[in-house]
Amino acid sequence: MTLQIKSADAVSGIPIMQVREFFRHIVAWHKDSFDLPCLREQLSLDDTSAMALASELVAQGYAEEPQNGVYKFTDKAGELVRASAASKVSRKTA
Repeated sequence: MTLQIKSADAVSGIPIMQVREFFRHIVAWHKDSFDLPCLREQLSLDDTSAMALASELVAQGYAEEPQNGVYKFTDKAGELVRASAASKVSRKTA
């Protein structure tokens, strides 16, 4: 089972869908970690916003504390990569 997210969710003010796409981009390159310059570039963030997002990703369990400036993904981040966005189910009336 994968994590189910709502498109309105956010992490440090960044929409969760953008965070998920960032994670997917990193995983597509067969990597399991990122650094602040990569986060800034991929999400077009300033230094302060990138640091706030990285700290919040650690606080929420998506990344481990940085080692030599590198944040490693956790299992929860892997769930986010595989997550599906929740949407309303249309109901047909008879």
